[in-house]
Amino acid sequence: MSEQDDKLKLRFAGRRFEGARLPVGILPDIEAFRDLLVSFAKIGWLAEHEGRQRVPRGFDAQLSLDLIMIEDGSAVPVLAPSFGDVQGVLPGMTAGPMGLLRNAYFEVAELFHKAANDTDYKPVLRRDQISALNRFGAGLRKDEHIDLVGAQGTKGNVVSITSATRRDLITRIRETYEKRYEGVGTLLVVSADGWIDVSTADYGVLKLSVGERALDEFDGFLLNEVSIEVTLELDADDRVRNVIDTHLVELIEFMSDSDRETISRAKLRLSAIAEMDAGWMDGEGERITSSAIEQAKVIIEFGRTWFNTAGIFPTLDGGIQIENSIDGDEYTFVISPSGEASGLICLSTDETKELPSLEEIFSVFETVSEVGND
Repeated sequence: MSEQDDKLKLRFAGRRFEGARLPVGILPDIEAFRDLLVSFAKIGWLAEHEGRQRVPRGFDAQLSLDLIMIEDGSAVPVLAPSFGDVQGVLPGMTAGPMGLLRNAYFEVAELFHKAANDTDYKPVLRRDQISALNRFGAGLRKDEHIDLVGAQGTKGNVVSITSATRRDLITRIRETYEKRYEGVGTLLVVSADGWIDVSTADYGVLKLSVGERALDEFDGFLLNEVSIEVTLELDADDRVRNVIDTHLVELIEFMSDSDRETISRAKLRLSAIAEMDAGWMDGEGERITSSAIEQAKVIIEFGRTWFNTAGIFPTLDGGIQIENSIDGDEYTFVISPSGEASGLICLSTDETKELPSLEEIFSVFETVSEVGND
């Protein structure tokens, strides 16, 4: 970014952003980015005006950014300043309003760059800076990142922000950080007090406040799938401390009696496997880990059609192996002792299909099941 640039750019990279597409769910990140810049610009203004303890009234409102276009190359929102009567409200600014924002942009970049390259780096920030930092990037998923276009690190690489780097930075300043989460869960509990419990693949059971909707919409639909959008408070190990806000909770589909029977039968089998002591196979075989059991339960709930005829077995190393025969082909799916799900193996062809995410696992289960029902 040159000194003459009068626009600021971010690059959102990931599958969701291909073709210059910017999901509306990511717009709060852009708003938080503007707030983050203004919080650093305040420090810059105070540095130019020694003796002042506070910025003038109306400072925030005079440093606005407008989203004027989205360039290609993943999605690159272009932010242009929209200044009001700056000299009337903020007289005597040496760098000018754009200079303040540009300097703030590079200070934010330096903040993330230092955090990514120095494990001992622990910045001291003001409350408004921490608040904005906690919201910027909260909507990122694991395979996505934000590039600060024009800001380079010491090795010449563009400064990038991932969900992991922002977590590591924020939790050096405070114990927890915020993250927006969208996903599909299973309805476990409906409370007359206005709460529901939803089991998720990524963050376990979440307790969500839905008010009167608990009984009006969710009562009688236990074990049904629900779509959720929430803001979570997580610790440095990504454990949920609190559900900060519930943006959306909607029932996806009604569960049939046969689906309920499938889940019940599979979970009874898992409970029996969980009770097996070490040495269960003629003196060999580790005790099955709780991580493998819990991951299997989640997968069964989401891929229940595939489990109508599946067999569930323990593995010698403490994991879970799930086998099924579909249309003459034998399939094996393995969950490791650590709870990681590996590829789906077709024993008839010796072909392994890699499944790096639960979403892809469920998709393949559904596809294979549909082929078998044709």
